[in-house]
Amino acid sequence: MHVSDNGNSKIIKIYKKELEELGVVVEAGEYSDKIYNSQLWILSPGVMLSKEIILKAKSKDILIISEIEFASWFAKFPIVGVTGSNGKTTTANLIYTICNNQNICPKLAGNIEFHFLKWF
Repeated sequence: MHVSDNGNSKIIKIYKKELEELGVVVEAGEYSDKIYNSQLWILSPGVMLSKEIILKAKSKDILIISEIEFASWFAKFPIVGVTGSNGKTTTANLIYTICNNQNICPKLAGNIEFHFLKWF
């Protein structure tokens, strides 16, 4: 496993030692060509798919998915996603209220409440 972030991610710095103790290769502040030896990339939300590094990975047939898609592979519950330019928070809250009123026990995740991966 390889974790790479070309920025100065606080999360990488916090968990770098722990990850390395688990055998994870950690790169922070730069990318090396090691990242292209992967079969799967899991991207954080907001990473532009048009970035040169992503296009190069695609040309090498590396499967590229989002954190949310990756987490959904392990979900033992239905997932309702809301996307769009306007009205996402209102729509998500409306869905939450409808489900809650039907005793479905929904959870809000994303920009409204917890990050989706927190439910795992």
